[in-house]
Amino acid sequence: MTPGAGELAGLDTVAPSSDPEASLSEADYLDIRRRIHEVVRKLIPARSTVLVVSKGDEALVRLEDREGRHFPCTATGQFGGYHPADAVAAISHLEELRASGADYFLLPSPYFWWLDHYPEFADHLLSQYRLVTDRPDTCLIYHLNEPPLGTVTAAAPSTISLEGPSPPEDASSPLQLLPPIRDLLTSVLESDAAVLVVSDGDDAWLDLDRRAWHFPQDASGRHVPIERSNGPSMLAQLEALRDHGARYLVVPSTSFWRVERSQELLRYLRRCRPIALRERVCAVFQLRDGPGDRAPALTELAGIEGHA
Repeated sequence: MTPGAGELAGLDTVAPSSDPEASLSEADYLDIRRRIHEVVRKLIPARSTVLVVSKGDEALVRLEDREGRHFPCTATGQFGGYHPADAVAAISHLEELRASGADYFLLPSPYFWWLDHYPEFADHLLSQYRLVTDRPDTCLIYHLNEPPLGTVTAAAPSTISLEGPSPPEDASSPLQLLPPIRDLLTSVLESDAAVLVVSDGDDAWLDLDRRAWHFPQDASGRHVPIERSNGPSMLAQLEALRDHGARYLVVPSTSFWRVERSQELLRYLRRCRPIALRERVCAVFQLRDGPGDRAPALTELAGIEGHA
């Protein structure tokens, strides 16, 4: 369908000279689409409206209990058949759709070339909206109604709050949280990926159907409370455990307040790649490969949408 006058103002058939998705096999694309649907089901609440860079794939924007919309699109929601002419056009169209009710923006991995082709658009997303997940083999998702990490407003403190500096009164037990945590990890992590778990020391937290260790821990591998751990030595231990096979850090929602007590750990996590963030379940971070690594900014855990 050809867009009507003004519907896609500034949009044009612009694409990179070497289109990365052109070399993607059908089987690979179908696998990516399947993974995207899994991630959306796990991380985006039902009844949300999701903008998807889709190239017109109706199956891709079919998101069960969520409304998927093509991006870019016409006023009637049909795929426009165009790539944005430039970053200004992309930002303008995004903001128009956000104002009309869009909640999330999803960029599938075959279209990550957008981030280089429209650098101002990529900066706009990163500076204005909360990154929900960044999965290099699947997609990026931004929450269009929440600001990114570190945004200071008149009603918000300048520091990041994970859940408050004290334990929540209604903290869930491992028995309650482990099933949704296992389900989430199965969805977003490799089956053989080992994890570290920030917890109260109950070994039940390690029952994740994969290799899992307490963090922090002593020389024998036993749990050590964060409040009794020295910041620099704790981070050195994190790097050492990564070198011994740990790939991700899992923070159950009942331990958000524990991480809040360690400014050193918070600073480290801000430089890690957030894999999944669910307020009532857990946060999952990919451990940095080295001191020089620079990952996308960590999104704010307070107020993360998602349901157990």
